[in-house]
Amino acid sequence: MAVRSILIAGLLALSLLAPASSLGAEPAKRALEVDAFGGLLRRSALTVPDETSTRNGGAALALGVVYRTRYFLAPFLEAGYYSLAASDRVVDLGSGPTLVLNRSWAFGFMGGAAFDIWRVRLRAGLGAYDFFVRTVTPGARSTVSELDFGYVASAAVYPLVRDRFRVGIEARVGLIVEAQTGFLSFGATLGGDAISF
Repeated sequence: MAVRSILIAGLLALSLLAPASSLGAEPAKRALEVDAFGGLLRRSALTVPDETSTRNGGAALALGVVYRTRYFLAPFLEAGYYSLAASDRVVDLGSGPTLVLNRSWAFGFMGGAAFDIWRVRLRAGLGAYDFFVRTVTPGARSTVSELDFGYVASAAVYPLVRDRFRVGIEARVGLIVEAQTGFLSFGATLGGDAISF
């Protein structure tokens, strides 16, 4: 009796977690999915003399679209913002000790392919990062940027799937090639089918 109760409870739990397509509904042949990612970013530590504070990482945000078909790969396009680092330094600019603020961030524009296995999505893409560095001193501000080639790869798991909507957790890595800057971010992701046919 106890084994039967456990089996029934397990089947009920699986039916609540299973996507609608696995419950007998015919899945859409094609869909245009919109997804969003938000998380925290970490990058390798930098050591600079005379630093008073350092932050290697920050926020990572991305918006994208995925064109799903019955084929095993789905193309995607994505735009993202990555807060890479910040530091405060005390330097002598000729008039005594002065506080200098440094910040760096990047906007990424990526395209690639996604591969879905049950509730797991793996993605890999390449594109460009617009890499910014800003330095602020008393009475002066300088911001420089360069467009660099780069990569992104991610793995997401979706524990909550309902009809055309999914919520999960995602880990992603990125590399800005010319700036020799890599990062790792971890956070939440959600997506939904904007159009299915």
